[in-house]
Amino acid sequence: MAIEIAEGQKSGAMGDKMTEKQQPTQQPESVEVESDPNARAFAEALNRHANLLLERGEYDGAILHYSKAIRANPDNANAFFNRGRAHYAKKEFERAIDDYSNAIRLNPNYSGTFHNRALARRALKNLEGAIEDYTKVIEFKPDDPNARMNRGFAYEEKGDFSLAIEDCNEAIKLNGHLPEPFVLRSRLRGKMNDKEGELADSRAAVEAYELRSRSQPGAQ
Repeated sequence: MAIEIAEGQKSGAMGDKMTEKQQPTQQPESVEVESDPNARAFAEALNRHANLLLERGEYDGAILHYSKAIRANPDNANAFFNRGRAHYAKKEFERAIDDYSNAIRLNPNYSGTFHNRALARRALKNLEGAIEDYTKVIEFKPDDPNARMNRGFAYEEKGDFSLAIEDCNEAIKLNGHLPEPFVLRSRLRGKMNDKEGELADSRAAVEAYELRSRSQPGAQ
């Protein structure tokens, strides 16, 4: 199975490569709320320091400071989001889901939080919940083939091969030069005993990878 990169690690934003995402998304823009300005400023300072610890892989320290930021400003969606990333990195998936859910409650307009919660739900084999979150990401980003691919991977894991193929088809319509949708669809067609379709998509994937190599030297 391809590796999905979750949104939010220091490597950058979602969608660098069209593979499944397994590390959480960059934090959303801050959401202004009515609260004590001093408490809000203190919370932002704590959140910023925790971000630095998270980037260094010091997850326990990051969680401690995100928790302090939340106590200083309980309406700080970024602190919940980022603490979720730290819990996810520690494979504390239930806690990550709780934090992402709180971030969504406070800021329901950031697709990356739904993406990250989908990852944590998949890690716990809650595939229905993951698909629900990926569907929300698609609502935010209807023209993003990555969003279709990620839901396709979840459908494959659930055994809904036909629905996974539908997402591959949509991803290919959005960008027919990407090899990854052809790779997934080839695998799915093989599982459905469509040998001709499996071979055709495998050939298309190879051609797309060759085109990528010519246009982007060093790309794989």
